[in-house]
Amino acid sequence: MKIKIEYHYNNKPINWFGHPINLILLITFQDYHKNFSKTYNLLFDILMNNKLYHEFIQNQSYNEFIIFIERK
Repeated sequence: MKIKIEYHYNNKPINWFGHPINLILLITFQDYHKNFSKTYNLLFDILMNNKLYHEFIQNQSYNEFIIFIERK
């Protein structure tokens, strides 16, 4: 399974359907796979947990991102 994740983070929030957001994620999966749910749930948990979210946005590279994800 091939997964691609692209993101955009801005210190100044943008308006997204009436809600201020700082982080935009685009996640693509080549094929549906059982790990889709695991990956989605992990990202959801990170984004809903303020401490994890702030750790998450500190990643400066893909390798840092992967290390962070593997620790969770």
